[in-house]
Amino acid sequence: MKSLNKTKPPSGDAVTKLRSRAEKLVRARTDNVHAPRSREKAIQLVHELEVHQVELEMQNEELRRARTALETSLGKYTDLYDFAPVGYFTLDRIGLISAVNLSGAGLLGGDRSRLIGRRFGQFVTAQDRPAFTAFLGAVFAGKGTETIEASLLIKGKRPLIVQIEALAAASGKECRLAVIDITERRRAEDAWRESEARMYRLTEMAADAIIMLNDSGTVTFCNAAAEQMFGCPGAEITRCDFHRSFIPERFRTAAKQGFDRFKEQGTGPLINKTTEVTALRKDGTEFPLELSLSGLRIKGEWHAIAIMRDVTERKQLDKDVQDAREYAESIVETVRRPLVVLDSDLRIVSANPSFFSTFKVAPAETVGRSIYDLGNRQWDIPRLRVLLEGLLHRNTAFNRFEVEHDFPGIGRKIILLNARRIFRKNSGTPSILLAMEDITERRRSEERISEVMRQQQAILDNIPNIAWLKDREGRYVAVNKPFGRLFGMAPKDLVGKSDRDIYPPELAEKYEKDFREVMETGTRKYIEESIVDPEGKTRYVEKTETPFSDDGGAIIGVIGITHDITDRKEVEVKLRHHSTHDMLTGLYNRAFFEEELDRLARGRQFPLSIVMADVNGLKKVNDTLGHDAGDALLRSAARILLGAFRAEDIVARFGGDEFIVLLPGTDIKVAEDSVKRIMSCTEVANGQVSIAFGIASAGHKDQIVEALKLSDERMYQHKSGRKDLQV
Repeated sequence: MKSLNKTKPPSGDAVTKLRSRAEKLVRARTDNVHAPRSREKAIQLVHELEVHQVELEMQNEELRRARTALETSLGKYTDLYDFAPVGYFTLDRIGLISAVNLSGAGLLGGDRSRLIGRRFGQFVTAQDRPAFTAFLGAVFAGKGTETIEASLLIKGKRPLIVQIEALAAASGKECRLAVIDITERRRAEDAWRESEARMYRLTEMAADAIIMLNDSGTVTFCNAAAEQMFGCPGAEITRCDFHRSFIPERFRTAAKQGFDRFKEQGTGPLINKTTEVTALRKDGTEFPLELSLSGLRIKGEWHAIAIMRDVTERKQLDKDVQDAREYAESIVETVRRPLVVLDSDLRIVSANPSFFSTFKVAPAETVGRSIYDLGNRQWDIPRLRVLLEGLLHRNTAFNRFEVEHDFPGIGRKIILLNARRIFRKNSGTPSILLAMEDITERRRSEERISEVMRQQQAILDNIPNIAWLKDREGRYVAVNKPFGRLFGMAPKDLVGKSDRDIYPPELAEKYEKDFREVMETGTRKYIEESIVDPEGKTRYVEKTETPFSDDGGAIIGVIGITHDITDRKEVEVKLRHHSTHDMLTGLYNRAFFEEELDRLARGRQFPLSIVMADVNGLKKVNDTLGHDAGDALLRSAARILLGAFRAEDIVARFGGDEFIVLLPGTDIKVAEDSVKRIMSCTEVANGQVSIAFGIASAGHKDQIVEALKLSDERMYQHKSGRKDLQV
């Protein structure tokens, strides 16, 4: 917009003309005025004229000062208009620019003189141009101030995101626009939302339960794992008093005292520690809980962040064998969610109580019906038909098929389906086990992400397991403190790095391969491996890598969480050893011997020699010296036998005082030499240990049974003293 001209004082010619006009006007008026009748009247008239002249001069001076102030004020407002940080434009009814300030010219990247007369809409991106045209129409329609956000495309520059406010002039022939550049604010908001979404997804994918309490002990946040752990939906958890709802009554007083101290000082006996406590599920059952608790101060009030893990299974692991543990886990995973069994015609054979309660249906209207006929045919989905029918003929399972539907009686739900083909012994035909998970609340929670970045990062840092987040390029965009401790670095120093930056080449190559597989398949991956911790100890871990997507469904990265399973592995090794070894002697037991004999019978390691051994005098030792002495005799015999044979030979306690040895790929001469070494050892030669032997050999698998019988007979012959050694 051109600067307004300031008012100039009148020239000398103008003053002369003005005086001439005034004199003519005075003469015209005085023609009708009668001269004063007396001198006093004349003097009074002159005085009045002089007073009037002074008043006029004073008014004239006041007008000059007012004009000067007006000129000064006009100059100030002109400067404010030109140098305002906001772009101001004046447009006519067809959108042509008739005036613009310096900031507006700067936004459009041109000189003001070149912008006058150009159409403002040509700077709006093609995508936003129809909306801008409608916006101008609304402005000139006289609806008051209108606001719009649009993108401006300036040659040679990145697109600008601007907020435009407009108001039509009183004449209706033009409108005035205020244009504000909000590009950086919008980009910052987008980056914040993306980061916030990533952190929230991490909490949802965490295997551990995570909750947050305010200073009154009320739960303000919980993740999906917490819902599963306590057996109630998040909506119930987040509005309850945690101590009253989930702590057994006998512990509530101590817990309340500790929390009162925490909310005042941010400290307590459990803060910044991992502690095992007893918790309470909604159904009233108690269970052991591993609790990691930390404090976070927000707006002057202390909030508690709790990372919790149900350690019931770990407690039971020492008592149960591996098969029983896996069976129990599969049952727990199955029954806590809705489940149905379908026959080969896709009719419902059975359903668990969770299915009936979740979908508000009765067994009578469910069992025996086709799954496609249930409710308002909510399961009659073409893609689901293909998957279910494919299970019966080709595939063995499908996972994470999502159904969103308005279900009768319960409203709109999002259900995740996992299915597996099974065979029923009684019918001999395939069936389908279909498990369902209601993820409605989790999805709604994802859509209502409102937690600030500091809270999300605090949750990430307080997860006791190693956790990280990678972008689509495989670079770490977030890691937690346990991850940083693994490398002796601060988490922020690992952000932006790739696996090749922090791992040895062979490990980096493996991890990159795992990452690419998750990104390409879009499925979760479970990995068991060993790592070396900062103290140099080998730890066994279970790693879960899960893809996550943006709002458009495109996979944009991977979330990883690593659990320490060292304790479980050590128990598994102990259980395997106990299942194959004799507790008294440490040799293999009879069950393992029979498995090895069966394996060798199917192999090619013939001839197979067999040595039967029996400890003489065990009953006498037990009767005279006691069973402890008898056990010691058996251990001595086991040690002698084990030392006389090769590492690849199978030395087992067959039962009671009997032992047996398998020598694969060995002829009878080698077995005989081994027995002779035993007979000549010091403990056997001086009579401390007496052992009877029988030896036989099988040339092929059909001779094994006969060789076992023969070695047993020869051992009893040796024991009876009829021969020194039968071969």
